[in-house]
Amino acid sequence: MDLFKAVIYGLTLLFLGVSAAKDITKTKLALNKALHSFLRILPGFLATLLLMATVLTFLPASVIAGLLGERSGVWGVALAAIVGAVATIPGFIVFPLARSLLDTGAGQLQVALFVSTLMTVSIVTAPVEAGYFGHRATVLRNTLAFAYTFVTALVISWVNSP
Repeated sequence: MDLFKAVIYGLTLLFLGVSAAKDITKTKLALNKALHSFLRILPGFLATLLLMATVLTFLPASVIAGLLGERSGVWGVALAAIVGAVATIPGFIVFPLARSLLDTGAGQLQVALFVSTLMTVSIVTAPVEAGYFGHRATVLRNTLAFAYTFVTALVISWVNSP
C-alpha cells in the first residue's frame, strides 16, 4: 500500500472513531445507510465491470487501436463522442476504463472525448431531465455540453502532446 492510500484509510478510521465517540447511534445508522447504498449500486457496478472486462478481453488491442487509436481519424473521434453521449456508466468506473483503453492503444483525444461526453452529455437520461427542466433547457444543455467536450478533448490532447 502506498503512502497516499495509508493516509486516506488512516483519516477515514480516525474520523469514524471521532464520530463513534461523539454519537455511536448516529455512526451505526450512517454505516448502515452506507452499506445499503453500496449494496444497491453493487449489481450495476458488477455488471459494468463484467462488460468492461469482457470487451477488453475479447476485443484485441489492435481492434481498439483501429477504432479509437490516434490514427482512427474523424471516425474514431465521432465514435468516441457518440458512445460517450449514449452510454451510462458511473464515474468511478469511467476513469479505470479510460486507463484500460489508453493501455490497449486508444488515442488520448478519443479517450478524453469519450470521458468528457460520458460525464456531461446524457442522451439516455434526457427524458427525465426534460421532465424537470423542460425540453428546451435539456436540448440546450446537452448541445452546449457536447460542444464543450470537443474543446476539452482538444485542450487535453494538446497539453499531453509531446
